[in-house]
Amino acid sequence: MNCEKTEQIKILEALCQDAELLYRDCNLSDYEKHYIPGIVLREKAFVDAVRSAGGPVTTHRVVILSKKFADLSLLEDFGMDFCVIPKDSYFKVLDVYEEDICRVIVLVHLPDNNWSGYFAADINRALLFRLRERICRTLYMPPLPELIGRRWLDRCSFPLGLDDNGNYFPLSDPVG
Repeated sequence: MNCEKTEQIKILEALCQDAELLYRDCNLSDYEKHYIPGIVLREKAFVDAVRSAGGPVTTHRVVILSKKFADLSLLEDFGMDFCVIPKDSYFKVLDVYEEDICRVIVLVHLPDNNWSGYFAADINRALLFRLRERICRTLYMPPLPELIGRRWLDRCSFPLGLDDNGNYFPLSDPVG
C-alpha cells in the first residue's frame, strides 16, 4: 500500500471517529442501488439532517458522519437538533445494510479540498462494526414526533448525490 493511500485511510478513519452522526429518513427504494460502498457522491443542494434520532418512519435511514455543518436548531421551528450541510458537499458511501425495520445507508462527509483521494480509501471493519452498533441503538427507539411531520419528510425526500432521473451528479463542474 502506498503512503498516500495509507494517509487517506488514516484521515478517513479520523473523520469517522470524530464526526457527529446526523440522520435523514427517506424512501429511496427507486434509488438504493446507487448507494454502493466505496463510491463518492456530490450533492448539489443543501442537506437537511438532525442530530437526534428515534426510530425510522420511512424505508431508509441515511446516517451522515460530519464535522462540517451549520446548527440551525435555534432558527428553525422543527423543535429538534436541525442542521444543514453545505451544498456541493462530497460524501463517501461507507456502508449499506439491512435491519429488520429499514435499510441503512452510511455516508461520511468528506473534506472539500481533496475528495478524489478517498476513492480507494477503506476504513477498517472494527470501526464499521462500532458505527453499526451506535446506529442500531436508534433504530428500535420510538420515532421522534418532530421527524414524522410531512414538512420534515418532504425536506429529506430527495436522494443524495442523484438528480431527479437517478443519475449521479458530476463530481466536478465542467470547465469552460
